[in-house]
Amino acid sequence: MNLSYQKYRLFHLMWCVFIITHHLITSTSWIRVGNDWLNPSHEIFRIIAVLTAIFVFVSILNPKKIIWFVLTLISWSLLKLDNLPQIPNHIILALIANFTILMGVFLNRSKGQLIEDRLALIYDSIAPILRWNMIILYFFTVFHKINWDFFNIDVSCAVTMYQDISSDKGFLPDNQIINWSLIFGTVIIETLIPVLLIIPRSRLFGIILGLSFHLLLSFHPNMYITSFSCEMSALFVLFLPNSYIIGISKRLGKWHQIGLNTMKINKLSIYTIFKFTFYLFLLTGIVLILDHDHQDLIVLKKIKRVYRLSLQVVTFLTIVMFLFYSTRVRHDNEKGSFRLQKNVLIVLPILLFFNGVTPYLGLKTATNFSMFSNLRITGTENNSILIPNNFPLVKHSSDIIEIVESNDAGMMKIKNTKEKLTFFEFQRWIHEQNELSKTRTIYIHNQKTIILNLPHDKLKPEYNQISWLEKKLFIYRNIPKDGPCICQW
Repeated sequence: MNLSYQKYRLFHLMWCVFIITHHLITSTSWIRVGNDWLNPSHEIFRIIAVLTAIFVFVSILNPKKIIWFVLTLISWSLLKLDNLPQIPNHIILALIANFTILMGVFLNRSKGQLIEDRLALIYDSIAPILRWNMIILYFFTVFHKINWDFFNIDVSCAVTMYQDISSDKGFLPDNQIINWSLIFGTVIIETLIPVLLIIPRSRLFGIILGLSFHLLLSFHPNMYITSFSCEMSALFVLFLPNSYIIGISKRLGKWHQIGLNTMKINKLSIYTIFKFTFYLFLLTGIVLILDHDHQDLIVLKKIKRVYRLSLQVVTFLTIVMFLFYSTRVRHDNEKGSFRLQKNVLIVLPILLFFNGVTPYLGLKTATNFSMFSNLRITGTENNSILIPNNFPLVKHSSDIIEIVESNDAGMMKIKNTKEKLTFFEFQRWIHEQNELSKTRTIYIHNQKTIILNLPHDKLKPEYNQISWLEKKLFIYRNIPKDGPCICQW
């Protein structure tokens, strides 16, 4: 049994499941084009979106043909790059993972190899990088949460997300003890998961803890969190102990021969266990597409809940199965799982780490794994306990404006929620306004009250100070006028 090949097939399946799940959840944005990237036609990205769905289907049906997987990664990455910077935090990790896989395919492109041997080499070269990426993600999710407002029971994201789930489900208890337990429990669990994954002997328990944690998160009404949980489940595959894969494959072979006697043991692998999961995710996605346009159809809402529940049941059964076999796992020959096979790929974890420190460098305050952390960044100040001062490389995070009045609903929402925004994001908003819309906004900037009339003032030099590249790479959250930082994505 070629273990690396078996692991590749399982990871390939789970990564495709994640891609198509997120792709279908975001189906209403398929026609949205980003900041003029590859314009002038919206049709380009409609076609790419459809092609992505086709490629991922074909790739799942033909896992040995790497070309379909490559096309899937390229097309889906193009869609996400076009949507920058308005993408969820976990898609940054996904893009880096896609680039890692593509580079792994390129670096192992030698001819004359058996396809299974080549796929095994690809897996062996990318797996250490993807493992490091996952550890980096967990590091920053904890690091950013070590701030005064996350430990403020009135605004902490741990409490807010629990209340969101509670209001959606309607039966969860709520009291001070539970809320404080949620705050400290979140930090402890997110610290324990990577620690357990790093140590070979505790790796399976890290997977079990991680799956359980993300299973609970998937009950949140925000479907993007379900997408994140799906992505983490795919990456947990990279940490499965070798002996576990061998043991479960043999066990399944015996059960299958006894029950059906239609397949040979050597044709069975752990890949087969999870194959049906794809169809569950697919059906869920189809229902989500329908539900986007038919919010009032009770039947579709119920179907959506049923399929979402089915995914959670699959995860729960997987956790139970892992627990059942946890005492039989050996951890031989697994100490080099973080050792790089292709040194050139180290640039990707470095890039991911740099993305994690960007809030303290003033480069952006979102999409850097600070999601749901209550982290607040303003110029040289923040609410972090570990890094009380920032070191901004650009002025954007300290250049703040306050909305006084506007006939635009979005600007008035910022005013009514008692928030400020960066002048950088204000310029982005200006250039996203329709040329036919007449908007009047009064705002305070550098202690001066200014009146903006659109579209007349759109071309003024003061509103055209940021480049296309800056708009693609930088993004800044709104900032509370006073008081603690509320929970934000």
